[in-house]
Amino acid sequence: MEDELLLPSAFTEAVDMDATSERLTELARYGVLQPLIAANPATPAVILEQLGKSSDATIRRAVAQNPNTPVSLLCSLAGEFPQEFLRNPLIPILNMTSPRFIHRLSVFSWASLLRFENIPALWLQQIKIDTSYQYRWPEVWKLLQLHVTQTGSIPGSWQTEAGSALIGYRKKARRSVAIDPVAEMEIFLLFSMLFPGMVPMLKEQWLNAAKTQPRLTAVALALCTTPGDKNVRALLTEENSFVLCQVARHSRTSAKILDRLTVHKRSEIRRAVASNPHTGSENIAVLLSDPDPTVRRMAVAHPSLRDADHEMMLQDEDASVRAALAVQSRLDHALLTQLVGDASARVRAACARNLKLPAEILTTLAHDPAAVVRASVAAHPRLPRETQSVLLSDPEEAVRASLSGNARLLEECAIQLAQDTSLRVRTYLAANPRLPTMLFDQLWQQEEQAIWSGLARQPHISPEFLTRLAQRGDVHVRAIVAAHKRTPVDVLHELMLSDQRAIWSGLVANPHAPLVILERALNTPYTELWPRIFNHPVMVRNQRRPLLALLASKIQQQIGIDQLPNWLRQVVFQYYRALPATILEPFASSPYWEERYLAASHPHISAPLLNMLAHDGIWYVRARAKNNEERRQHVSLDRGNTL
Repeated sequence: MEDELLLPSAFTEAVDMDATSERLTELARYGVLQPLIAANPATPAVILEQLGKSSDATIRRAVAQNPNTPVSLLCSLAGEFPQEFLRNPLIPILNMTSPRFIHRLSVFSWASLLRFENIPALWLQQIKIDTSYQYRWPEVWKLLQLHVTQTGSIPGSWQTEAGSALIGYRKKARRSVAIDPVAEMEIFLLFSMLFPGMVPMLKEQWLNAAKTQPRLTAVALALCTTPGDKNVRALLTEENSFVLCQVARHSRTSAKILDRLTVHKRSEIRRAVASNPHTGSENIAVLLSDPDPTVRRMAVAHPSLRDADHEMMLQDEDASVRAALAVQSRLDHALLTQLVGDASARVRAACARNLKLPAEILTTLAHDPAAVVRASVAAHPRLPRETQSVLLSDPEEAVRASLSGNARLLEECAIQLAQDTSLRVRTYLAANPRLPTMLFDQLWQQEEQAIWSGLARQPHISPEFLTRLAQRGDVHVRAIVAAHKRTPVDVLHELMLSDQRAIWSGLVANPHAPLVILERALNTPYTELWPRIFNHPVMVRNQRRPLLALLASKIQQQIGIDQLPNWLRQVVFQYYRALPATILEPFASSPYWEERYLAASHPHISAPLLNMLAHDGIWYVRARAKNNEERRQHVSLDRGNTL
């Protein structure tokens, strides 16, 4: 049920242990009250059953602490929330009235509970005397033998024994788990961005990602500087155009793979090959003769082409190809002059966009009979001043609009265009980076959102003006304001309250966006913004710590429900010393002692976590953590003596 505006009394009732079952059942329909309802001992068991299946970990955690939670549900939550389970007031009662309830605990739950040194001795005694545990759940039996309450002094060979156990754990095929593909893709995307050097070993994950999230996979591939030849070759088997196009465009794609993609049946793939500056001249020669004009259009822009190639493409039958050739700044002057006289207006318009077109030819094209040509002339950054007066009175709206947006526009022309009857013309004028400031208020008063969107793009607009635009503009205007580098920080914080993707896209594009906004952006549903946040200057200055924290939190979530991707476990085992402590710290609460052992081994894991591991229920972990603590003390003493 969607949350409605609730009275403060509803929150009071949600925590009231004297509230009736009927009232608590009614209040449980409201999401905002569910964490409170889940923690209330008066909540009916049937409601707790429903809340125990919530996707919100906060709610499930509260259910695990509630003494009214059904025993079966309580046992199922023990693996994810072992501390809450042990603290539940119902546990001492069950120990007295129904001590065999522990037989309902899963292997995963036992692994989590045996992390703690103060696990009830009664439970351990039950396991020891119940020989069925040795046969039904040998994993639990083995863990019990490693618990600190069951061992004497730690042998001197403990590191060798632990090392052998770790090797066995790593080689052991882990059981498959039903991982949410979106959750796994998010972890994979973050990991590939933060640790590109480890990406080449993840061939299977690239393939899985390409199947489930092709667009994000293409983005991840674009960001990855070293995807690995095996991964790139594997991705060739995919049918998704987004992925294949990115393979074709990637700077590390081998010549052999580009050879294959040059003759791909899909034109968009061949077009991507033509756009790759590393594509060989032989492949480009093939693409220049491609039957699809869109491929030839891309090929004529390739940096490897010479004058002879340009001259050959001058004869292409498709006007769009000749137009693509006409805009090339490397084009020989004689060839450019020849294209100026082309019969196609599209080609002549492209010539008018060529940055090296002489001023006298621009003036000539300003009188071209085709409006599209005159519009291109009007937008040229080297437009002669005397030509502006000719275009100012042009009858075609498109021509005047192009002139309005030209940064070389004369002030007297701008004043006249501000009165133009065409909204399009005034909109282009409002976005002109050299718009005279005296026209700002005049255009603002026209009360047109399209014009305001142009004003919001002004590089020298005042913060006060941007504030006004943020207050009265529509979503499109506010998105532009969000991206403007002169927008006041308090306005950015107000815009941050929006749930519109366009506004968030603008916020992360703002080079001055505070770190808190970037952190909030990471928690929006717009995962496609992550690559832009990754490269944001503020994020780079902060060593991308929020991205590391986000990855760590997602790892923590998956560890809690035993759904961490197996590939990530393997990577952590292989590179745990090279990974930052932030990534290893979630493993300090893993139900698997081998993973806690790795966390205890990390040289930079936080002191509180290391102290927690030094009191772990499994003596291998405890010994490793204490060993690390002693090493740190020696290092600290050595530094003190040096000083």
